[in-house]
Amino acid sequence: MKLYLLLFGSTFFLFACQNSQEEDHPLPEHKEDWAVFAQDDATAPRIVTVDLGWQEALPVEAFSQSLVIRVKAQEVLANGFPVGREVNLADGLQDELIRALEKPGLGIFTGSRTGAKEKALVFYLRPLPAAERLARKIVQDFTARPVEVHLKQDPSWQNYREELIPNGQEMNEIQNERILHRLQESGDQLLAPRPVGHWAYFPDAARRQQFLDTLLSAGFEIVALDTLKEGSKQPFGAHVERVDSVHVPYVHHLTWGMAELARRHGGAYDGWETILVRD
Repeated sequence: MKLYLLLFGSTFFLFACQNSQEEDHPLPEHKEDWAVFAQDDATAPRIVTVDLGWQEALPVEAFSQSLVIRVKAQEVLANGFPVGREVNLADGLQDELIRALEKPGLGIFTGSRTGAKEKALVFYLRPLPAAERLARKIVQDFTARPVEVHLKQDPSWQNYREELIPNGQEMNEIQNERILHRLQESGDQLLAPRPVGHWAYFPDAARRQQFLDTLLSAGFEIVALDTLKEGSKQPFGAHVERVDSVHVPYVHHLTWGMAELARRHGGAYDGWETILVRD
């Protein structure tokens, strides 16, 4: 009887170990922060979709393999951007991969780049044979368009950082679009000029004044000057205002110009706000 129980226990233990490899793995916690922006590539314009939330979670050591799946388009515009039908086909593959990889915790979808006659899907996988096998099986079954698969070790998430993360100007436009979206949701058509306030901070009062001199000559008014608490690297703040349009692309040029001006004087632009105008 003891031998029987021992063998039974060993068998059960082996069975449990074998099946544990197929169990779901929890994904690391992070706060989703999806953004979409236009990227001026050297070869062709692209639209990038990215979950910026993973920046705060890096490095994600458990997902060390970069998987890039390039879906080649057959119909494209003159600038190389895939037509709607091509994007929809790639989106179908994207959705299937997300469902298959994320539910068992084998992979993370971090974003995509669309342009230059393709849509590239960027995932990060656990370094497990099951993850690669599952992804390749789904791609193999997708026959609507030619597909290229690129899998490599990328523990620092270099591909995510270099291919998907926006640069300073692109991030400025993302932030602008979020403000404009909230205005539109509240019934603002973005057509009427209105007072627009801007904030910037500097390491000393002299450089703040140089920044202000340029803006005063361009029709801005000083709303307030303040000094942050001791210990701040850029404690000298300026709040300025001017009646302006907030339509795109004007507002992108306006705010990026403010950011560049603050940077030239050793400071940092801290964003803008405006009033709601219902036409």
